Amino acid sequence: MDTDGSLYSSTFLLATILYLLFHIVVGNLDRAVTTGSNKVVRAIFQDGRYVTELFFVSMIVGSFVSVLYSAETTVTGISLGVILLLIVLIISRSFSNYIGFQLPISIKYIILLFYPFFLIILPLNKLNVLFGDPSESKNQPRSLDEYTDDLAEQINIANGDDQKEESGLEPHERMMITSILKLDQTTAREIMIPRMDIIGAPSNHSLSQIAELMADSGHSRIPIYGETLDNVIGVLHSRDMLGTLDDNEKGQDIAQVVRTPLFIPESKRLDDLLRDFQDKRIQIAIVVDEYGGTAGLVTIEDLLEEIVGEIEDEFDSGESITEIISDDEAVMDARIPLDDVNEIFGLNLQGDGFDTLGGLIYHELGKIPVPGDELQHDSIRLQILTTLGRRIKRVTVKKVQ
Repeated sequence: MDTDGSLYSSTFLLATILYLLFHIVVGNLDRAVTTGSNKVVRAIFQDGRYVTELFFVSMIVGSFVSVLYSAETTVTGISLGVILLLIVLIISRSFSNYIGFQLPISIKYIILLFYPFFLIILPLNKLNVLFGDPSESKNQPRSLDEYTDDLAEQINIANGDDQKEESGLEPHERMMITSILKLDQTTAREIMIPRMDIIGAPSNHSLSQIAELMADSGHSRIPIYGETLDNVIGVLHSRDMLGTLDDNEKGQDIAQVVRTPLFIPESKRLDDLLRDFQDKRIQIAIVVDEYGGTAGLVTIEDLLEEIVGEIEDEFDSGESITEIISDDEAVMDARIPLDDVNEIFGLNLQGDGFDTLGGLIYHELGKIPVPGDELQHDSIRLQILTTLGRRIKRVTVKKVQ
């Protein structure tokens, strides 16, 4: 072999050894961060890991091809050489990982060998990021919401209806898992009972009046307020009230019976709210808006329904929030979130300061709605079926082509 061939062979051998050592460090990255220069470790083994690997693989392949060319190898020899090269790359990577995990190699001294390449790898890595390589996203920290969305998406993909027998997950089980994963992305505003639907009692009512209200509404806990709902002074439990009905008729102050309410902002995340419910051993929270007024309330039942779906008891009316008529038409409660409408019809409706179908109608209609009003927004046609005062109750939603 001539001088050039010896040089190429030496380069091939050196690049292969460095490639092996590179993967030893990668396999012990936790030790590398603490023993080496953080700047070097980050540039070569973390942020620039893929650039570094490509650099050494290019050296190995380039020097190997040069060796074959200088030796004037036949076609058969070249084929065998390519196979040998692949084996060297695979074995180098696997063997280095094995060494990195099994033997107490001094990572600090191995890292020193890569210092001369720092000035080469760093500019290459910066160019890689500058030109928007797809691997750029690997160098930027991802939010917990992004990881959660990816995991939920993978659950839905991996457990599709056609794979139910393999996964063992029913659709409702898959829905529960994804709902739990997204609790930290859902706010109290999205699931709260709005102010207009709150059943409460003024503090000047007697306990017997409140007991009658509870019996009619089917609620065992109701907020007690002062002059208006913006001044909630407590939450009255039916259990606390039962033993004091006679005393109240003798002039007992109702404020002595109510429990201290939990006030939360509209932006409260459901995972935090669930933790508050558990820690404080309460089942209802008053949601306040940015001005301190009462925006709505959230119960433990509302939170659980976000996970397992609608929960009906003997006091519920039995009227479904969504009645599907066809693939392109449904009758919906105006309180349904826009996200649910999007999911049912495959739309992308967005709210600007509102979250529900009723909010969208008010925003687009520009007046107090009455039964029979119609409007079209994007690719859906909406018709108001029933109202209660100024509030929209039921709406026909039809997807138009």
